Amino acid sequence: RRILFLAVAMTVIGIFTEVKLTEILKDIPEYFQDEDKFRILIVELAIFGLIYSFSSELTGYFVAGPLQTIFTKSMKDSLKAYINLNYTTFKEVGVGKILKNMDRISSSTGELIAVVINQILPIPIFIFFLSISILRNISLLVLTIISFHIFLYIIFTFKITDLRTKLRRIANEELNKTNNISNEILCNYEGIKAFNNESYELERFDKQLKKIIKPTRKLWQSLYFLNLVQKNVLICMDIVICILFFVKRNDPSITNQKIVIQYFLITNIIRKKFSNLGSTYGMFMIMHTNIKTSMMPESEEELGDEIKFKEQIKFQNVSLSNTDKDLLTNLSFVINKGDKIAIIGSNGCGKTTFIRALLG
Repeated sequence: RRILFLAVAMTVIGIFTEVKLTEILKDIPEYFQDEDKFRILIVELAIFGLIYSFSSELTGYFVAGPLQTIFTKSMKDSLKAYINLNYTTFKEVGVGKILKNMDRISSSTGELIAVVINQILPIPIFIFFLSISILRNISLLVLTIISFHIFLYIIFTFKITDLRTKLRRIANEELNKTNNISNEILCNYEGIKAFNNESYELERFDKQLKKIIKPTRKLWQSLYFLNLVQKNVLICMDIVICILFFVKRNDPSITNQKIVIQYFLITNIIRKKFSNLGSTYGMFMIMHTNIKTSMMPESEEELGDEIKFKEQIKFQNVSLSNTDKDLLTNLSFVINKGDKIAIIGSNGCGKTTFIRALLG
C-alpha cells in the first residue's frame, strides 16, 4: 500500500510539473528585456524541471521490486497448477503449450500491472491538469476543440485495438500448437533420426507455421493503420485550432504570442502522452488476452475416493480397459512396501497403456 501510494503521488507530481512547465516556457520570450523577471522564470524552470524529471522516473523505481515479486510468484503458481493436473489433462495440454503459457502468464501479469500504474493511471490525471491550464491561460473554446479530438482519438484507438486483440488471440492459439509440435519433434529426436523421418517432421512443422502468418501479418498491418489514424486526428486538431487563431487574430484574449506558444507546447505533450495510448491500451488488452488464453485447464474430476498407500498395494479381481480394448481382466496381486517390480510383455501388449491407466 505504501509503495502504491508513493507511485500515485509521484505520478500526480510529475504530471502537474509537466503541465506547469508549459506555462513557464510560454512567458520566457516576453521577459527577454526584463532581467529580474527572466531570472525568476529561469529559477522556476530549473526547480519544476528537476521535480518533473525525478518524479516521472521514481514511479517506475518504486514499483520495480514488487513487479519482480509478482513475476516469480506467478511463475511458481503456474508450475504448481500444471504439475497438479492429472495425467490425461496434462498430456492433452502438451509440454510445449505449458512452457509457453507459463512464460505468458508470469510476464503478462507483471506487465499488466506496470501498464496500469505507469501508463494508464497518468492519462486521466494529465487530462485534469491540462484542462485547468487551458481554461486559465487560453479559452474554453480551445479546450472544447482539443477535447473533441482527444475523444475521437480514443474511440478510434480502442476500436482498432480491439480488432488487434482478436488477431492476437488467434495468433496465440496457433503459436501454442506450433510449440507443441516443435517440442514433440525435439523430444523424439532419436526416433526421427532412426527412421529418417526428418523431411516428414519438417513438412508437418512448416505446415503449422504457415497458419501463423496470416493473423500475425494482419496484426502488424493493423498497428500501422492505427498509427496513421492517430496522427491524422491530431493533425486535424492543429488545423482547426490554427484556423481559429487566424479568425480571432484581432481578439488578443484568444490569439496572441503567449497563447500560440503554449498551445503548441501543450500539443507536443498531448502527442507524447497519447501516442502511447494505442500501445498502452493494446498492451493492456494483449496482456489480458495472454493471461486468459494461457489459463490452466481444470483437472478432470477424479472418480472414487483418494487412495492412500501404506504397507502394501493389493489388487483383487481388478479389470482395466481402454475404450473397447480390455487391458487386464480379473487381475490379483500384492506389492509390499519396498518391493521392486517390472512389467514384462511383448511389444504392443499394452504395458505403457497399463501405466497410463493407473496414473489416470
